[in-house]
Amino acid sequence: MFHRTLSEFLYEWARSYEGTSNEVVVLAEKGSPRGHELRNLLTRNGIPNRYVPSDSPDGESRLAALGLVGRREPIVTVLGGAVLIDPSNRELAESYGVATSLTGSPEVDVAIIGAGPAGLAAAVVRHLGGSRHDRDRTGGDRGPGGIELDDPQLPGLRPGISGSELAQRAYQQAWVFGTRFLTMREISGLECGRIFHTLTTTDGEQIRARAVVLAMGVTYTRLGLPALEQLLGRGVFYGASPAEAKQLEGRRVYLVGAGNSAGQAALHLAKWASEVTLVVRGDSLAKSMSAYLIHEIASAKNISVRLRTRIVDGSGARALESLTLENEAAGTTNVVEADALFVLIGARPRTSWLPRDIKIDAHGFVIAGTDLSHDKLLDDWPLVRTPQHFETSVPGIFAVGDVRSRSLKRVASSVGEGAVVIGEIHHYLETWEKFERTRRAL
Repeated sequence: MFHRTLSEFLYEWARSYEGTSNEVVVLAEKGSPRGHELRNLLTRNGIPNRYVPSDSPDGESRLAALGLVGRREPIVTVLGGAVLIDPSNRELAESYGVATSLTGSPEVDVAIIGAGPAGLAAAVVRHLGGSRHDRDRTGGDRGPGGIELDDPQLPGLRPGISGSELAQRAYQQAWVFGTRFLTMREISGLECGRIFHTLTTTDGEQIRARAVVLAMGVTYTRLGLPALEQLLGRGVFYGASPAEAKQLEGRRVYLVGAGNSAGQAALHLAKWASEVTLVVRGDSLAKSMSAYLIHEIASAKNISVRLRTRIVDGSGARALESLTLENEAAGTTNVVEADALFVLIGARPRTSWLPRDIKIDAHGFVIAGTDLSHDKLLDDWPLVRTPQHFETSVPGIFAVGDVRSRSLKRVASSVGEGAVVIGEIHHYLETWEKFERTRRAL
């Protein structure tokens, strides 16, 4: 216990100095959208990295040493000497020794799509191995590093543990137990079958699985303002974007949102930014944010809240410079200087690629279990038994976590669903094996 406690303290201390690490160095122009994506990808996967603006004296000397003077695209140097020029996510992962291609048989018992709280929990419980994941990071999209810092939703969670650290621990557990991870890949299609379901990646590789767990989670809703969309990655960010926090020291930061994720992000960014403003359309935070977060925000000296306000425009040449705010109560608008904007205004499910056989609700979330009966969607159900609690309208395909219709959209419930669904999958696989044995005997 002493060794573990000491190691955790040392690990947290090392993470606080990760900005000085030379393990992975990203050279990119200030405000480069792709440079931001690369840094965010490394940070969310817990890979120590350092950002050096390519137009700074240090950046220019590094480019000269590499023989790349004048290059404007992002350059990544990896410990050991590898130099990557504007790498893809997959190339970056492979340079770090992470598997991005299929190995072994393309046929598995269980394929889990997504590596957020629900997907990782399912992988850990499915300890016999044989599972595969499609992901570009672990931890999902909840707050800084995936899961809210000091998250009170998870009983027994050590105070101060970050979402990315918790996700990395779950990833290590699943890997030790035999789960195979397919990283930096995206599933573009699913063909439903009687015994095997076929998953197809965007580059054409296929995985045949007897059971599939849909745990893709959600992605943040867009503001839909053209001026701000043009500044994406150059001061405008969707989600908490932990890679940007330390770059905003002494800056003016605005956040849009009134949920727990927005509250956590505001507190996280307030550690570096000189001013943090939370823009809320409603007349109170109490309707959508936990009381402990409201109290902490009220206690923070550099966080202010603007109620009944929305962002209607923004501007900037190379990066965000200003925002236009509309106060609905007073009916007035004013322009404020802003160095960064983080948008956390709800989410939409990543289900556009699913086949029509899998029923979704009006908002795109996957319908499962008893909700199928309530919504009268079982006309084409081929089995005598009814669907299990997390089973979709196609036998053998299950949905857990935020992507499931009517789920609680909380970390703790997602972890629980990921753990429980494996029991349902075992029951499904055993039932099919008995059916096949009986059919062959006849």
